[in-house]
Amino acid sequence: MYNSNLAHTLKETALNPLEMFPLARGALWRYSYTYSYYYVSDSVGTLWISRVGGFEVRVAGELARLASRRFTVETSVDLSTEYRNEDTFHSGASSTRYRRMASRQEHELVLLRGNLWYDQGRELEYMLPATFLGGGYVNLELFNYPGVPDFPGRYNLFNQLLGPGAYAGGRYVYAWKSLGPGVEQKRAEFSAGSLGPVALAAVTERDIKDTVLREKLELQLVDHIPGRLAW
Repeated sequence: MYNSNLAHTLKETALNPLEMFPLARGALWRYSYTYSYYYVSDSVGTLWISRVGGFEVRVAGELARLASRRFTVETSVDLSTEYRNEDTFHSGASSTRYRRMASRQEHELVLLRGNLWYDQGRELEYMLPATFLGGGYVNLELFNYPGVPDFPGRYNLFNQLLGPGAYAGGRYVYAWKSLGPGVEQKRAEFSAGSLGPVALAAVTERDIKDTVLREKLELQLVDHIPGRLAW
């Protein structure tokens, strides 16, 4: 399923201090990206949105220092989008739009004091632990839409801390669930074999008065190429 050289992978895994997300110069993760959105209300009518394509994480640069490591990480998407709207309860008129969406964004990440951080310029924002800690948390904003989307819809679904983490079936699993009405859940699974994040999902289901919402995003790892550590 994952494209990697076994001997090289084992060597890099043994040396890489990042068990959870083994960033290294040249490393690449490719994910399938599937999103669906269904919304019904009296004022809007019925709205369907579909996005299908790929999401990539690539380590473009790495700088090793005495007490820290710094990574320049590029995320990118290439999606085929369908947007359909129907005035279900009034005129019955409908329209459909299609769009190819491609975007990329650079992120600065820092490994410091046993954790990986987002470098926001004036401050560091926590991302995840270097190695698995039962009961710990992860912040996967890296997997939000890169840049600013130019088409209607919701995009940034990984803005909550996920956890506490637990080991299950060869994976480290982190999840979050809302306390409000309906269902809103986020989930991330990391390989216990140091492949990094292998599956992410966000699901929302709400039925409130005359409004129905169904939303689902899934990212599945389809290819991983390990990088080379900088020394």
